[in-house]
Amino acid sequence: SATVPGAPTIGTATAGNAQATVSWTAPASNGGSAITGYKATGYVGFFPAVVVTFSSALTTQTVTGLTNGTTYRFKVQAINGVGTGTTSAASAAVIPFTVAGAPTIGTATAGVQKAKVTWTAPAADGGSAITGYVVTPYIGFFPLPSVTFSTASTTQTVTGLTSGTTYRFRVQAINAAGTGAYSTASNAVTPT
Repeated sequence: SATVPGAPTIGTATAGNAQATVSWTAPASNGGSAITGYKATGYVGFFPAVVVTFSSALTTQTVTGLTNGTTYRFKVQAINGVGTGTTSAASAAVIPFTVAGAPTIGTATAGVQKAKVTWTAPAADGGSAITGYVVTPYIGFFPLPSVTFSTASTTQTVTGLTSGTTYRFRVQAINAAGTGAYSTASNAVTPT
């Protein structure tokens, strides 16, 4: 007679925004009954934090509702007509993330056809390290093309500005999820 399935072989877990995509290989033995779904359990430390049952024999699924910045490991069980089978080994650790919060604008200082802009890194990095910043100059309320800096340095110089024109600047942080929220506008400066 049929029994519950064997353990799936865990594959990879890939973090996303408040989610992780988990993949595995079907068990060597289905217990004599076709596999109808899988149960994925996300662990924080040794504690099961989220359990999702998928009514599908697909061996890559996305677990949603995760907390950004928290480390998860996943274990998977196959389900057949008899019941839920043996648990797989744990996946590698993944940390879901989202875009960073807004930087805190500091000061802008005018130079010759340029301006030095300073800011403070966002309080919330979204669970992923900040790898750069986007600085957008404005004339009045009109945004000019942004400048991307691929460094976590919080002081940058925007060049190519027009002498005698007044500018303000807004800054966004970049992490693995993309570009985050805008800072407020800087003070107005007029390059010489």
